[in-house]
Amino acid sequence: MRTTSIFILLTVFSLQISAQCKKFIEKSDMSSMQGYECEDVKVAEMYSGDQAVISQSILPEKRYKIKILKEEYLGEYALSIIDKDSNINSIEIKNETEHYWQVSTDVATELELYLSLDEKKTANKLQRSGCVAVLVGSVENSELAKVDVVR
Repeated sequence: MRTTSIFILLTVFSLQISAQCKKFIEKSDMSSMQGYECEDVKVAEMYSGDQAVISQSILPEKRYKIKILKEEYLGEYALSIIDKDSNINSIEIKNETEHYWQVSTDVATELELYLSLDEKKTANKLQRSGCVAVLVGSVENSELAKVDVVR
């Protein structure tokens, strides 16, 4: 089992990735990221069975959304969000059409995102590689809808 370091940082204005990954990301459904400002996008070519550890800074005045995009043939994935000081609140949202995580904190902290792909081989027992992207969006807490509580 290999560990892949994801370190290619992308911005909204310059996607410096392989043509395969660029096309994959362009075709992906990003509707669950609507309303969130792009904080970070990390992209890597990974094989089924690979693992990656990604560092991500988060601030208390923002709420974050983390979404994983991967090519279907890579199989299932697991994401663990670790904060050594236990300062974060993390909720996984998963239904038929969406899968993402909501993250917030009371203090500035550094997260470790542990991403692992299930081992999956073709009929010829070959492993295929494919594009995997980790999207991190944020919204200022002041921008969140304010709900009046009626008592």
